[in-house]
Amino acid sequence: MKKIIFIYILLVLFCSLSSAQINNLVFEKSECGLKIAYAFQKVTNRYKIPPGSGLPCKLKIDSLPDRCYEIIDAFVWTTLSDSVNRDEPISLMVINPHNKADYYNTVKTGKKGDKCWGELHTAGYRASVKNSITGNGEYIINSNASEWEVDGFFILIIYKDFTDENEGHITIMDGLLTEQAGRSSVDTLKFKPVCDNSSEAYFFSLVSDMQFGYYPEYVMRMNGIDFPVQCNFWNFEMRKSNVFRNQTSSAFSVRPLRNDCYSWVLSGVYYQTKTCRNCYLPTINISAKGSEICPGDSVLLTAEGGYYYEWSSLPGGFISNQKDIYVKPLSTTRYVIKGMTEDSCFKGFDTVMVIVHPKPVASIIPNGPIAFCRGDSVVLMASPFDKNHNALWSDNSNSDRITVKDPGKYSVIIENQYGCKDTASIEIIVFENPEVEILNNNDFRVCLGDSIELVSDKDFVSYKWSTGEIRKSIFINNPGVFHLTVTDSNGCKAYDTVLVKPADLTLSYLNSVDFDSVCIGNNENFSLSIRNSGTDSYNITNINFLKSDSNLKISTNIPIPTNLNPGDSIVVLIEFSPDEIRNYSDSIKIFLEKNPCKEIKTLYVNAFGVPRFQLSIPDTVGFVKDENFCFPVFIKLIAKRNSSLLIDYQADISFDPYVFLPKTSFRIENGKRIVTMSGKNFRVTEEPKLLGEICGLVMLGDSLTTASIEKFDYKNSKICLEVINGNFAITGLCAIKSSRIELLKEAELYINPNPSSELVDISYHAENSGEYKLAIFDIQGAKIYEIIKFKNNNVAEDFIYNIDLKEFSTGLYYVVLFSQDKIIRKPLMILK
Repeated sequence: MKKIIFIYILLVLFCSLSSAQINNLVFEKSECGLKIAYAFQKVTNRYKIPPGSGLPCKLKIDSLPDRCYEIIDAFVWTTLSDSVNRDEPISLMVINPHNKADYYNTVKTGKKGDKCWGELHTAGYRASVKNSITGNGEYIINSNASEWEVDGFFILIIYKDFTDENEGHITIMDGLLTEQAGRSSVDTLKFKPVCDNSSEAYFFSLVSDMQFGYYPEYVMRMNGIDFPVQCNFWNFEMRKSNVFRNQTSSAFSVRPLRNDCYSWVLSGVYYQTKTCRNCYLPTINISAKGSEICPGDSVLLTAEGGYYYEWSSLPGGFISNQKDIYVKPLSTTRYVIKGMTEDSCFKGFDTVMVIVHPKPVASIIPNGPIAFCRGDSVVLMASPFDKNHNALWSDNSNSDRITVKDPGKYSVIIENQYGCKDTASIEIIVFENPEVEILNNNDFRVCLGDSIELVSDKDFVSYKWSTGEIRKSIFINNPGVFHLTVTDSNGCKAYDTVLVKPADLTLSYLNSVDFDSVCIGNNENFSLSIRNSGTDSYNITNINFLKSDSNLKISTNIPIPTNLNPGDSIVVLIEFSPDEIRNYSDSIKIFLEKNPCKEIKTLYVNAFGVPRFQLSIPDTVGFVKDENFCFPVFIKLIAKRNSSLLIDYQADISFDPYVFLPKTSFRIENGKRIVTMSGKNFRVTEEPKLLGEICGLVMLGDSLTTASIEKFDYKNSKICLEVINGNFAITGLCAIKSSRIELLKEAELYINPNPSSELVDISYHAENSGEYKLAIFDIQGAKIYEIIKFKNNNVAEDFIYNIDLKEFSTGLYYVVLFSQDKIIRKPLMILK
């Protein structure tokens, strides 16, 4: 209930009147055929009688004509009992009957005090929603305000009816007046002078928040006439009256009959006249030769009564300016013609509806496969087939179904009640039944302890033997009668039956041969004896490996095929020569034959090839007192089919203790210095790869000594190792003086690859101008290659040289770059 506390305080105000502020001119127009349509709905449920719709709100428009009209404008009004202070007007969403949503910002018509609900204030809003109007139907309106705040919605549509010969006039004013405790309000609606008397005048107003009670509950004065009104909270009231020539205003007022709070939103007038303007519409006629068609048909539309014509369609997509048109719509379409006079003035409209009846979608529904075997059949059913559809088959039958046994194309024409037709076709395929024969190479005789193969003479999709097996062939070891049913790719079946009659091949040998790990490149042989331990002689027709692996070979001491009598034996030699690191497994097949019986014995061979490494120290030359001399240790994998291998290793390298003092830790054993190198997950490849370097000081000693690989442990598994020890020569002659050599700068001089074999790319980076000399020296200090480049600017530049090493021997060389301000040296190892 609204606050009662105001009743006593405001009793003295009952008879006083408040001047309304309905002073916003919203719309004013006079035009032939001008009309209005409207709808309104209470939204809030603050006061529950009558119930509000809540949000979103649905408004139904049903008074617009079906055709020949144009929307001039449309507005939506609402009032809010604001519970929050809003700086901006509210926004509305309008969804039209075609489910298209549009969004609008409103204009505030006014803002006043509360209506006794405890709200902050009351505000009125208006939005122009012309873009959403598409005709009759349901319009859904929503707001960004809460449904507690929204009193209701009122929609007013102003349109021009091209078929109406009356002139319509309308004036709409809005604003907002909020009153409490039953105060009355008065206002004067002003409009343009009335052009002539009219008894078809309608005055209207919109008042919010008048609560439901006993009738009447308030009096609405419009055009000076009091109309009692039943309070329905959201009251849009329109009353018929008269207007008189030259009238320019109308008295409006709201007078509650009890203490109630309310808001007055708008007032207006609409009236029609016949004499102020000539709104006569000449006739434009359309004649259609057949306005009901089927999809794909066309119809001729002919217009009469105009000089120029403009054709359009609803739905859109068609335009023409011809008098007569052929149209071929895909769906029911209304064609609109606008006729004009010779001077291009509008003369009139006419419309015609071309109804496109639905075309039946004909189909043939088989009750089974449409491709079947000879002797089968299928029932073809026409669809649709009912009281509105009939069928005509290609065999001239008109029933809903036919039964077919022969191949060919069958079609049906379906015609509906509108005479529209559609055709469906189906291709029937009839497959000839296959033939099958069970074959056997043993004259259908099974050997003792053996089996024979029964096989279908041709390939089929599926097989089913009387044994339950479903393969093309089966092996049986007992005599008896055997049946075969086959199915081809078309699903057709064939049958055959055979009788297998009854017919000792015994061979003694080891079931398997296992070679221990064999190094890559080595050969190992195994001698195997096989003996006829049965009572009958038979032929050994072949002995071979199942796989074609060149690493496993077999030979025999006598030629094969051979006859083997009871107690006789032959020797089979198995040779294993691995060329890659892996497990080798194969099986030897021994083929026995005694007509009509055959048997294959199997011997399994297992072997493993282990890696072979070549560990090498190249010949090197050290210069006496060189503190940074290094000699490398290289490793490579010798395997034809393995390109790399990850290993964990440990290697001991020994040398004369008086010749070389390493920087790393070492030990002395048997008069030799020994350095231990180790690593994990080191990848060994087919190409020589640097395992590590031992660096230190070259001392006085023998002029030639040997650096030896004492031990190499491959922790991953067994290996075969090939060792190449290197000679270590010491000299004090022909050495490039260390005082002119800078530490190697990787960013300035590059050698790739290093070690190299055939070709090497040597590059350097030059920044300053001047002469750059690139030279290669052998281990004796002799210059064997030189190239000079003169640079005449200070722009940074990279120089790359591709050098053919065909004339170079295996060994250690030094690449030296001479420039204006430095000398850079880097070792080059050539391995061939």
